[in-house]
Amino acid sequence: MVAAQASRSQAGRELAGLYRGRGELAGAALEAAAGLVEQAGARAWGQRRADELLAQARTHLRAAGVDPVAARELDAVAVLMTRRDR
Repeated sequence: MVAAQASRSQAGRELAGLYRGRGELAGAALEAAAGLVEQAGARAWGQRRADELLAQARTHLRAAGVDPVAARELDAVAVLMTRRDR
């Protein structure tokens, strides 16, 4: 949400407007907010950042000499967390 609002895009401005509204985002407003995040490029930015951090974590695991089985299990969890779509 922060990345979307900081994007200085029309979608980011609209999202900021939704957040300035009263009450909780639900139903159609929540769906609109999700679409605006996508339009502002924030979802793609977040995925790129998660990929960067995952690559760094893998580098640190290799450097630490972690047991290969444990490293694969940690990697599988990290991939699940950073690539989920729901």
